[in-house]
Amino acid sequence: MKKIKTNILVCTISSFLLLFMSSSLLAQNANPPGLKYIKESELKKDLYALADAHFNGRSAGTLDELKASMWLAEKYRSIGLLPAGDDGTYLQFFNLWRNHISDKTVIKINNKTVKLWNEVAVAQMANTSIVSPIVYLGNAADIDTLQLDIKNKVVAIEASSKGINLNVSLPTWRYSRSVQTKYAMPLIRKGAAAIIIIADDVAEKAWDDAAENFKRGNYDIDGGANVTVTTTVPILWMHSNAKAALQNNTAFMNANIIVDRYSYPSVNIIGKINGTDPKLKEEFLLYSGHQDAHGIRNAHNNDSTYYGAD
Repeated sequence: MKKIKTNILVCTISSFLLLFMSSSLLAQNANPPGLKYIKESELKKDLYALADAHFNGRSAGTLDELKASMWLAEKYRSIGLLPAGDDGTYLQFFNLWRNHISDKTVIKINNKTVKLWNEVAVAQMANTSIVSPIVYLGNAADIDTLQLDIKNKVVAIEASSKGINLNVSLPTWRYSRSVQTKYAMPLIRKGAAAIIIIADDVAEKAWDDAAENFKRGNYDIDGGANVTVTTTVPILWMHSNAKAALQNNTAFMNANIIVDRYSYPSVNIIGKINGTDPKLKEEFLLYSGHQDAHGIRNAHNNDSTYYGAD
């Protein structure tokens, strides 16, 4: 989220958290207002409206996110907040940069094109072309990186859950990145040109969720670390059945990996409540959240909308 201006008395609120304050709360003169003015029925009404299928999961950088943002601005107006965005409005627009793997990317193993996101998923982006034999290193947990000479080589490893905490929230979203951090990054530090990770049973179960995350690439605002892709070593995931073609150390990769980069508008929604206490009204109290969610993705229980009600 872009840094917001601070010329606002007492409270600057960006995104949906303000909806939790009822209009009756704002009408009170008590200092501070009591919890009794926050009504469960009002919370549910606003939550269900923002997380409704109408907004298609409010994916960042989409019209659905902008539509939800305009809905929030009207909510701010309806409960009497003062506008604190640009040009006397509730809105503060900014550029959101996105990098993601292009559909023009082509990856071939043994001269056979593997289907992007179906047979191979690009977990770490890099604008690169690679023509190289593939060195099979075996199970990741058994590799002694100190003894490796893999500089400028494409290597393949089998994923392992050994030493990885699986008792975490959203495990199917996090497992692949945990494997990469533990096992792939040391190989990159040894000079590998590209890394292929062969999925284990855990990664197979997580494939759909992980691939959807990889598809989206990364996002950042002007000046952020992810405005451009700086990584030069791609990390690829392949299904467990790819092991047969890779393990005999005769496999060959020919890949042209392309990263698309572009910007599009996003927006903060900012309202303010002026303070009444003579001593405290010059202080700032900031409530912040985010109005975007995960949009339309792979289906769970026959539903592909990620409503963002959490």
